[in-house]
Amino acid sequence: MNGNGSNRLITKRAFLNAKKCPRLGWETMNGAKQPLTLEAEYEFFEGNQIGGLAKKRFQNGIEIADRDPYVAENETRRVIGANPHSVLFEPAFIHRQFVARADILVPTETGFSILEVKAAMEQNLENAQGKEYLEDIAYTIWVCRSAGITISSANLWFLSRAYRYGDCEDTMFAEIECLALAEPLIEAYEADSGRIEGFLLDTRPDPLLRAECKGCERNTECFTDFYDHTIFQIPRITSAVLQGWIDEGITRVEQIEEPTGLNANQERVRQSIITGQPFLDSNALEEELCAWRYPIAYLDFETIAPAVPILPNTKPYEQIVTQFSLHIAQNEGDSICSVRSNHHEYLADPLDLHASVIGLAEAMVNALPTEGSIMTYHQAFEEGRIRWLMNWLTDQGEEGLARQLEPLLERLVDLEIAIKAGYYHPDFRGSYSIKGVLPVMIPCLTYTGLAVNKGRLASCVFSNMVLGREKEVRQKGLQTPTREDLKKYCELDTWAMVELHRKLLSFL
Repeated sequence: MNGNGSNRLITKRAFLNAKKCPRLGWETMNGAKQPLTLEAEYEFFEGNQIGGLAKKRFQNGIEIADRDPYVAENETRRVIGANPHSVLFEPAFIHRQFVARADILVPTETGFSILEVKAAMEQNLENAQGKEYLEDIAYTIWVCRSAGITISSANLWFLSRAYRYGDCEDTMFAEIECLALAEPLIEAYEADSGRIEGFLLDTRPDPLLRAECKGCERNTECFTDFYDHTIFQIPRITSAVLQGWIDEGITRVEQIEEPTGLNANQERVRQSIITGQPFLDSNALEEELCAWRYPIAYLDFETIAPAVPILPNTKPYEQIVTQFSLHIAQNEGDSICSVRSNHHEYLADPLDLHASVIGLAEAMVNALPTEGSIMTYHQAFEEGRIRWLMNWLTDQGEEGLARQLEPLLERLVDLEIAIKAGYYHPDFRGSYSIKGVLPVMIPCLTYTGLAVNKGRLASCVFSNMVLGREKEVRQKGLQTPTREDLKKYCELDTWAMVELHRKLLSFL
């Protein structure tokens, strides 16, 4: 219900989702509300944090605080009438059944300028990644104009790539004028609005299988047999190819006609799905594994990437290493118990992050063997974090410690590459991520039941510790995992590598 009766209003999110997928738009507007998670709560916090910093640029701005869109629109109209030269925060406008709330509305000589503030690094609005932000502001412009507001300019505010910790906050944002780029979208929204309004306010539409279903969190809700549509399990296939198959009525890999046009790895996956049998190339696997040298150190990092920098010489969203886990197998024949007990870990102190990052590098150098392979899972990540540590430590006057890290780079090996080279199981369902392969290859090991069970959650948990937000989070009804929970998660990542390595060796 709302202030003007039972009329339902269509939000920006519902409208834009509906343009991608009618069922997704309908669920956004009418479906059951998703429970709040720690990850979502932290994302809301960072969005509000960035929005608050942008508002500080307008000291006398007036906030339209009411969350009821009808009440907020009435208040917006009243404030504009009484204070025509005032900047407004979160003003509301309604056009038919569509509602929009601009982040900031600034009066100009010829109307108003809309400012939309994004908790993202600056984007190229003409490529695929940047287009979503252009679509976002185009909706707001369309509703405002249609509600009788003259929009003379429109700007997207992104976090500046040049901004660094300690810089003046006035330099935090990169501003991109985008009204001209948005005009074609605004026209298209008006033309399509009747159709979208019709099905969003009607009964739940039937799901339509599309390429975008591959990454949608609701795919198994819409299609209980989603995993029977095995074309989605072919790794690194483009959306255009997927959609082409779907348009031809092809949803299973055995329906793809020869020649398939797939590369060797994709064809390997296809054949494994068709036969229902694992693929094993013991020669390729042996070539990878025999290149590794003992002692083998199994290494995993965890990081945080705060939108607002919290460490000297870092930029927005720079990944800061805050934790590592390390298991060591000294010799090829080491017992599982000896490897398990040869474990080292480090978790930064959230109250002294600067000293802790230095301490982490020192602890890692001291714990790692001076020779042998350093095993990772998806090497690019760990390699990137070691390089980051080297650069950051050098900037902090720790050149000697930075130099000790450099030799580690040439010792890195990648367990993921070994699996891709020699093994595939149809139950991987197209994913080589450690959480995709572990339950298939080592069923007794699981992340289920851990208070922290994925990297994004670990990042949010530690970030809240650094920012002192744990009490605030608990007041919202959420549990706050502990330091021990973070350690258990990171330790399982490296122990999983130990077990996966042993499993691969058993295939030879």
